[in-house]
Amino acid sequence: MLRATFLPKKSVGTAYMPSLWTRYILSLLLAWAVLLIAGTMNKRFHPDEALYTTFARNAFVHGDWLLTSPLDKPPLSIYANAISQALFGGVMTDKGVYDLPIRVGEFVARIPNLFAGLITVAIFIALEKKLFRNKSFIGTLSLIASPLFIGLSASAFTDSLMLMWVMGAWLAIERKQSFLSGFLLMVGFATKPQAIFFLPLLMMRGLWGNSPKNWLRFGIGMVIPLVSLLVWDASRGTTSIFALGQYNYPTTGLIYDATNWGSRLWAWIGYLFLGMNPFILILVGITVLTFMVSLNKPTSKVSDKHLLTHISLFILFYSALHILLGIPIYDRYVLLIIPLIILVIRRYLTFLAVMGMMIFSPLLTIYIGRDFYMPDTDGLIIMLADEINALPFGAIVYDPWRGWELGYYLGAWSDKRRVYYPDPYIMAQDSLNNPEMATRYFIVPSYFIERSAKEYEVWLSALRDVGYKITPYSRVFVPLNTTLAYMGTEYYMIFALNPPPH
Repeated sequence: MLRATFLPKKSVGTAYMPSLWTRYILSLLLAWAVLLIAGTMNKRFHPDEALYTTFARNAFVHGDWLLTSPLDKPPLSIYANAISQALFGGVMTDKGVYDLPIRVGEFVARIPNLFAGLITVAIFIALEKKLFRNKSFIGTLSLIASPLFIGLSASAFTDSLMLMWVMGAWLAIERKQSFLSGFLLMVGFATKPQAIFFLPLLMMRGLWGNSPKNWLRFGIGMVIPLVSLLVWDASRGTTSIFALGQYNYPTTGLIYDATNWGSRLWAWIGYLFLGMNPFILILVGITVLTFMVSLNKPTSKVSDKHLLTHISLFILFYSALHILLGIPIYDRYVLLIIPLIILVIRRYLTFLAVMGMMIFSPLLTIYIGRDFYMPDTDGLIIMLADEINALPFGAIVYDPWRGWELGYYLGAWSDKRRVYYPDPYIMAQDSLNNPEMATRYFIVPSYFIERSAKEYEVWLSALRDVGYKITPYSRVFVPLNTTLAYMGTEYYMIFALNPPPH
């Protein structure tokens, strides 16, 4: 007996849709391409990047692996930076010592965050797959299109590495891996203390209402990295990073002045608006206003009915901490909640819109995540460092404004003695305690010369009052001046200071 076999009908006019895993792989490749392009942009270090990279270079070049210089940050991101320098950038000089070429160092210092950004995208994909029934990758593309995420993943800041650890902690708690979640959270804390703010979300997602064993496993996981960090800090034989961090952190009290809450809220919203990608947020707003019915859509595509509530509460909690309390606000501080906001708004996004918005993201990475410091594309700070290195051997250089940047750009083996004073009158009086009669030097960025207040004159007047003879020594500038001026600096003046006779 013949048996009829019916083949399924071929759909006509149906667009090809790649498989889920193909889309994930393409997302990761796209993320790596975007991050690599941003990471190889011609830009100088932000002051904080220069400081962290200088600590890392001291570890690699000078062997200071305990980071014994005054430090107010946990060490993990600095160690990652140092290892990257050793693997990808270090050279052996003809004198038989290690060194790090300046421009090479700018890139290799960013390599750990490039990989951290890529891993964060992979974790985000896993979270989307775990938390949402519809396996769209629109949220992943939105994260890749975030200027702040791109900019910080292509930097030497500590934030991207911290974000990777806390996102891993979140994925672990969703998978009921309490010990691993607590462990990764505190590894994030050992990268940047801001990671501890993520604890309430982890508690809502995997600890509240669960057995005490889960709490115990989570706590044990937290204790191991914390104890290791405390032991490391005690072994350094210098001021604790926690004591120095508390001293250096510019808080203004527990509660910020309520009269400034409005301006802080506005600044916070602005950072989110630019950091998320303003074009995406405008599109979401238009979509919601146009299709108000979408606000009443059931959340059946969410695997947990409390998910969006938990995420939204945490976003509000984290934002309120920074607006109401005496915590300084920087644009990079909103990075921690950008992936969460994307998860909340993902259902209002479309593929073509997000891809279109990615075109504009590289333009914003010039500003976002750097406190709007320009990238100094012509390398004016490098020219200044070369000019200083050409000064007489062991010259004393007073530098009130470019300390951290020059700390890196002068190089690991510079013989110049840079001296920082926070006050011109303290500098003038204390400098007389040095009996050396050789000419000293004073660095002034044009920003402080051109503006009406002429702040640098206060410093020079204080030096003249105690007997210094001051003459202009050189002017460092870019001949064609095509640079994106760093903090409005288009040139540097170096003044020669001849000390009074003792």
